[in-house]
Amino acid sequence: MRQKRNLFRDVNERISTVADRSFAESKIGFVCECFDRSCVEKVYLALMEYESLRVQPDHFVIAPGHVAAPYQQLIEANERFGLVQGRRSRMQPATLQLAS
Repeated sequence: MRQKRNLFRDVNERISTVADRSFAESKIGFVCECFDRSCVEKVYLALMEYESLRVQPDHFVIAPGHVAAPYQQLIEANERFGLVQGRRSRMQPATLQLAS
């Protein structure tokens, strides 16, 4: 599971690196970083938004309705994405719930 997440993290970092800064406010399709190996869903974020969410290296962007891994804690959710934080202790997966 972590291999998939790390691979997609690398893909997203490369997307962020090659994205044209002149389109910083345009939505870009980043790959969902959930722990489902078969997931290839995109999460659309502005480049600056993605970079601000990724300030912490243990934060991962997941698509709405996706499940955080047992070792992650959901720290933010809205209609476009969820943000999870990796942690050491294992707990039950949490399904992404939209903020009201």
